[in-house]
Amino acid sequence: MKTYRRHAIVLIMVVAAIITPADVLSMLMAAFPLLILYEFSIMMCTFTYKRVQKSNGNLPAVQES
Repeated sequence: MKTYRRHAIVLIMVVAAIITPADVLSMLMAAFPLLILYEFSIMMCTFTYKRVQKSNGNLPAVQES
């Protein structure tokens, strides 16, 4: 998910531009919560993967970019 962060930001901005009127402020107001949720999901995935990896001890390491 970290690898495609830039693509996700562009996609979120495009979706926010489509669902809002032609106002930049409303587009940003729609995009900001989506970006926060995306970053939160990255953190939760990382936390969960490390927790499972620590408990099992036999999973491959995550390549961080």
